[in-house]
Amino acid sequence: MTDQEKLEDFTQDFYLTLYNRLLDDITTDADSQAEVAKMIRWVNMFLDELEQETDNDGQPINWVYLRENGVEIGTIATVTDTFDLPTGALRPVANPDRPLTISQDGSAVSIWDVVDPNQITNRNEYYTRPQRVTYVNQKLVFSRRLNDTEIGGTVNTDIVNIFPRLATDDTTLFDLPIPRQLLILGAAKNSSLPDIVQGGLSPSYTQKYGDLLDGHKANNMQTADASEAVTDDFSGIGGVGF
Repeated sequence: MTDQEKLEDFTQDFYLTLYNRLLDDITTDADSQAEVAKMIRWVNMFLDELEQETDNDGQPINWVYLRENGVEIGTIATVTDTFDLPTGALRPVANPDRPLTISQDGSAVSIWDVVDPNQITNRNEYYTRPQRVTYVNQKLVFSRRLNDTEIGGTVNTDIVNIFPRLATDDTTLFDLPIPRQLLILGAAKNSSLPDIVQGGLSPSYTQKYGDLLDGHKANNMQTADASEAVTDDFSGIGGVGF
């Protein structure tokens, strides 16, 4: 299918969800094409919302399929360097098991905990390293001045990218493993708000959307958490006496 055909097909599902009917002559009718354009805008606005989703602890959801590990951010030139996140990056991954590294000739010379901005000076039991790095206005900011051993080093960290936005010539979003129904209901619940008095359907959208979102979050967390090996502890076993 071409990008246009994918957009028209998605619009038919979106329109069916909203009005329980399909658009006529969607490829040639001007009014139907206007509905395609509106659908694109509703979905893209919904993606802004999806990027800000949090888990039960209030931490940002890092969608696995938007994640890149070990991304090279830049090379340190001065002791006060800050770095812009790469174009298209939403934020670095703040996880104690996935620190930022500064490397020289492929070997790490320092390791930094990546933390949310409000944790830069607060101790947290999960973070044990003396140095930390956070992100402010899409810039990486280090908790101390960099030193001579780090000058010239390469900064690498994991990042989460933004969702690709729909456009008339770009349907990359549809290639991601995000439930199609989640996109449809997420956009539908927002677009139907002005009509809630007429139909009273938004609560239904919201409930179905909430269930799908919770399931998608749970599935994401199963693959996003660091793996931990559970082993038996035999340290309490002593020798055998005769």
